[in-house]
Amino acid sequence: MDQKGFTLIELLVVIAIIGILASIVLVALNGARHSGSDATVKSDLNQAATQMEIYSLNSGSYGEPYMSAQCPTSGDPSVFDTDPQVTAEITALNTINGDMTKCAAGTLADTGSATSWAIASPLSSSSQYWCVDSSGDVKLSMQHTETIFSQLFAYIVPTAYAFLGPPVGPDLGGGYETPAQCP
Repeated sequence: MDQKGFTLIELLVVIAIIGILASIVLVALNGARHSGSDATVKSDLNQAATQMEIYSLNSGSYGEPYMSAQCPTSGDPSVFDTDPQVTAEITALNTINGDMTKCAAGTLADTGSATSWAIASPLSSSSQYWCVDSSGDVKLSMQHTETIFSQLFAYIVPTAYAFLGPPVGPDLGGGYETPAQCP
């Protein structure tokens, strides 16, 4: 019997091979997307650091002290909201990470303007934050979670915060009598 064409089994094997190859390519592209997003976060934080120093040179301080929390983007007297370039960088970071950027500005005195600052933004490829501060530190900071279990789980499985809720983020200090810095 002379057959022309392919059998059903041969077609299914080819479709399965194509499916496996497509999934491998998609996984590789997803990793590249996360790496690109992380590079953008690092670049935006470096730009924000430059703008913070320009603001300090022009005004003589880093503005009002601000306790470590989500970065303000409206109605706050701190440098994170009053300087348009710093606000633009924070808005760009919040667009990437879903409003998870943390800011702090602090002073060792009990009154007066801030003498230090720190900004941290989560990376999409891990449960860590990229942090820059006024002392020149640029480094990875682990997130602070509410329990030891969730911290251990986040260390073992980097995407654990998807199951545990959003990360709390690092404590950057700030406010009066507390300097702001990367942990």
